[in-house]
Amino acid sequence: MKKKLIYILYVILILCILSTCSKEDTNDDGDSNSGGYIYDTTNDDTEDKTTEEVITETETTEEITAEEISTEENIDTTTTEENIGEEDDMDTPRYEFNSVEAISLVCGLKSNVEKKIAYCCVETDTDHNPYDVVYDYGEEYNKYVDACDWSLVFDADYYMETFPMLALLYHYDEYLLLEHFQTVGIHEGRQGCATFNVSAYATNGSKELWDIFGKNYEGYYLYYMLNYESEKDIDTVNNRDGSPTLVQYRQILTALQAGELKAANEYRAEVGAQPLVFDSEFAAFANYRAYLNSAEGWSAHEWCNQNLETLYSYMNILEAPTYSENTVTTTGYGYGELCADNYADSPDHYEAMVDTRFFYMGVSNVYNAKERNRGSQFDVFTIDLNTPTHN
Repeated sequence: MKKKLIYILYVILILCILSTCSKEDTNDDGDSNSGGYIYDTTNDDTEDKTTEEVITETETTEEITAEEISTEENIDTTTTEENIGEEDDMDTPRYEFNSVEAISLVCGLKSNVEKKIAYCCVETDTDHNPYDVVYDYGEEYNKYVDACDWSLVFDADYYMETFPMLALLYHYDEYLLLEHFQTVGIHEGRQGCATFNVSAYATNGSKELWDIFGKNYEGYYLYYMLNYESEKDIDTVNNRDGSPTLVQYRQILTALQAGELKAANEYRAEVGAQPLVFDSEFAAFANYRAYLNSAEGWSAHEWCNQNLETLYSYMNILEAPTYSENTVTTTGYGYGELCADNYADSPDHYEAMVDTRFFYMGVSNVYNAKERNRGSQFDVFTIDLNTPTHN
């Protein structure tokens, strides 16, 4: 019995030894399918295959970013950076943002209200600007507006004193008056402060500016502000040849104002009356009248009849010895339209429109008050006046 037990133990010992030798031989031959061999980086075939898989994965990944690429190990970013630089050069303008060439690209633009009568409406219920139409020249122009230091060419007190009817229309809101200067005033060559006159700057500055900007006055303002350090020593108050400097050099009319002026003068031509002359300050008062009737609920000429002293004080500012107005009130939510034909159908309105005594005209846009469900438009006339463009 004892011999059998020893024999069994001996057999077990031999089997253990053989089992150990078998495992060592398998590892040496590399024939095992165990997981350990996946990480064998000494195998050239395995390394090539893994690298190809990584490259394929990188090339087919759509969302990969430049930052991710730069943080990858073992990737040469030199070529990538050079290629990016070449692409940037293709998209980058050949001039600087503040150069004459760049600024010239936003000169001479027409705003939406200059193009279509349908845009010539003022919403008196709006939160932003209930007093006047919005002159929009597009995103590129807005970039220049945002980039400039407007304190170099604009002072609200000076602007209100120089253009009193505009200030009245805008209810003396300094922010909105600056916005008017940025989008209308500089296109008209309006002077925005005592120390910068666009004619003086153009006369005393570089001939290159005049050759490119010409009478696109906005170009001079933008260039001066964006290049102030190189331009600040130029005389921006007095013309070199001693000629007088004006505070406004042209007038911009909306499509409705231009159309209404043309139509009124066509009716006047039929009776031999001289054509009416448009005046922007007088037009600002016409807009103010349309605002009052629309936003405050006045009908026809009620405001004038009940506020004669106030009306006379405004006309004294304009040095206008007479005042006449035509108005249309629309029931419902009105839109931009010419009203001259409506005035021609009414004897009293027609007589005012073709009156041979009148020489100046102001035309309002259409003012809507959605809350009151009404709209209003005014044409105003006078014999004489004294304003920045007519004195």
